Amino acid sequence: MDKTILKKFAIESRKELMEKVENKIKSFYIDEVFSKVQKGDIYVLSNEKHTLNLSKEEYDKREVLIKRIQELGLEQVIEESAYTWFNRIVAIRYMEINDYLPLTKDNQSLGIRVLSAKDNTPDPEIMRFTNLTNPELDIDLKEEEYSELKKKDEKEGGSNNVFKYLLLLVCKKLGRVIPQVFDGVTDYIDILIPDNLLNDTGFVNKIITEVPEDNYNQVEIIGWLYQYYNQTEKDRVISAKKVYKKNEIPYATQLFTPDWIVKYMVENSLGRYWVEHSDNDQIIDNWKYFIKYNIEKQKELINPTEITFIDPCCGSGHILVYAFEVLYQI
Repeated sequence: MDKTILKKFAIESRKELMEKVENKIKSFYIDEVFSKVQKGDIYVLSNEKHTLNLSKEEYDKREVLIKRIQELGLEQVIEESAYTWFNRIVAIRYMEINDYLPLTKDNQSLGIRVLSAKDNTPDPEIMRFTNLTNPELDIDLKEEEYSELKKKDEKEGGSNNVFKYLLLLVCKKLGRVIPQVFDGVTDYIDILIPDNLLNDTGFVNKIITEVPEDNYNQVEIIGWLYQYYNQTEKDRVISAKKVYKKNEIPYATQLFTPDWIVKYMVENSLGRYWVEHSDNDQIIDNWKYFIKYNIEKQKELINPTEITFIDPCCGSGHILVYAFEVLYQI
């Protein structure tokens, strides 16, 4: 894993995504007063300067967006939206490379990539017609809408509209499987999806071309990207040497725990607890960081299924992932 590449990519991505989200918010003219006319399924908002043609879903989400900005402020909504899209796309990238994407009705992988293609062709695999007609693919594709977007792309000479549509459908599907990342309180964030994701300067294109696939062999890449994404703000609030505002506390306090420290902590807590309450000492041969002296054997043996493990500050879950591995070995 090349952390220099990850750091550069994450820091630059934060700045770019925030700029694109801000521009997206501006395109909805949230500070202007509009008259509203409903024409079939379309809401037409108009004033002397601008006209917006929105679907009912887009109209509803625009209303939620306005309310959210009133509650949190524009800056916080931009931050929240940019990070959500960063997090979603990083998660999809990790899952597609490791063949974990749960795209079937029973949440299994179809081996179809959403952001890229294994044969390095320009368009992602999910955009191939044969993949979209796969009966096992559990996304709510509307053929008429898809066809209209495809025609629009043909006129514009690209595939960004169809891709954005499919990506939103995939996120909706994943929201039912992993709501913590793809759903939650982000009901307005779909309309803030960045434009031109597949272009040379688009975020999806950059995550594919700038971060080599072998970096995704380790699950901790998600934790490192999370920390580096916030690196600029972290440096800013720490160098200020002042009392932190509520929204600045995470920048100053959230640190990703390196792999060797995780293994040391888990092997000498969960691992030691098991060794001291069992008659199985051979298992420690697998643990590089286990401290083998001062083992205090207990008379009472424990059943492995009775062991519970908690990380109260779990972040990306890196410690929990290794705890699972140790429990699996046990």
